Amino acid sequence: MQTQPGAFPGDRLALGYAMSDAAGSPDLGEHAPQNAMSDPGEIERFYDRCSELMRELLDALATKPDHPRAFPEIEDDIAWPRRRIASVLGGVWHLRTTQFEWRRPYPLRDDHTSKSGRWEIWMDSTQAQAITHAHAQRSHADDQTARSPRLERLPKESDHGRRAYSGANSTCSRRGAL
Repeated sequence: MQTQPGAFPGDRLALGYAMSDAAGSPDLGEHAPQNAMSDPGEIERFYDRCSELMRELLDALATKPDHPRAFPEIEDDIAWPRRRIASVLGGVWHLRTTQFEWRRPYPLRDDHTSKSGRWEIWMDSTQAQAITHAHAQRSHADDQTARSPRLERLPKESDHGRRAYSGANSTCSRRGAL
């Protein structure tokens, strides 16, 4: 990234970082603020499509909106080993780039601008409400699935001649395998 004319090398503002006049404001030094999601529907779609570990992280962030925290602090809160957040964020990269145009349902602050001197992550109250709603919907859907009877595959007259079924609830075996 190039600096603006007349700017000092390393000037964070000239390098394109969002800065705020309010000390301690969550957007102070936010990394790539244009990538943070604000639409609740988009945030809920992200929650629905991401991994279980990413959902666990999002749920933890939603418990303390507008409160930037360093990765180790969050990992301690959810009993994760060190560097797990970095791994989870790396794992969700493909989803973010292919389905959400690099967008993410949380802001980040890099280690150069954070109070802790480490990367920090948080959610604003709108993002936290969307995550809480998506979590509730998912829990409700999981409850409904758990209560519905499981459908079993019924034997067919011809299953392409490859498999035969013995008994109503047994597993299939390969025909002529022995």
